[in-house]
Amino acid sequence: DSSSPSYALKTAGSTGVTAMALKFHASNEAQTLTKIGLTLVNSVGGAKSAGAAGNSGTNGGASDVVNAYIYNGTTLVGTASFTGTGTTATSTLTTPVTLAKDADTILTVKVDLSTIGVSAAGGIGDIVVVDPLNFEATGNSSGTTVTGPTATNTVTAGHQASQRRSARASRSPI
Repeated sequence: DSSSPSYALKTAGSTGVTAMALKFHASNEAQTLTKIGLTLVNSVGGAKSAGAAGNSGTNGGASDVVNAYIYNGTTLVGTASFTGTGTTATSTLTTPVTLAKDADTILTVKVDLSTIGVSAAGGIGDIVVVDPLNFEATGNSSGTTVTGPTATNTVTAGHQASQRRSARASRSPI
């Protein structure tokens, strides 16, 4: 979504850093969003710290983000944790989000960044990019489970498609 932030310098150990805004658009019927998957896109940057998981340049930024938080306005609706060298995380929303028919719903993803140091996991000078991976929703009238991405249900970075029951998001590094 265009409300996603652009590149910005952030201090290691920062919490609640806005990573992106996800725009969901339900067509044909209202839906209840229950799951959102996130992925860390190969972070790039300088030297890794010599501690914890930070001594390898092959982890795709997994050690740079501790937790992700998903908000609907100011309400926290879900969390996701990137563990070990994993670059994907799924949030089963603690508060499912109703997606009104033919209207946009924007959710904000915020993250906590790892610290940098001898025994810390964060990479030095890394560019951290969080992208949408997938989603799951249920049609409020039909009861049909809608998942994406598929040909008609998409989660895309930096692209807005007008498709039936689609989720649209724009990528924004932090």
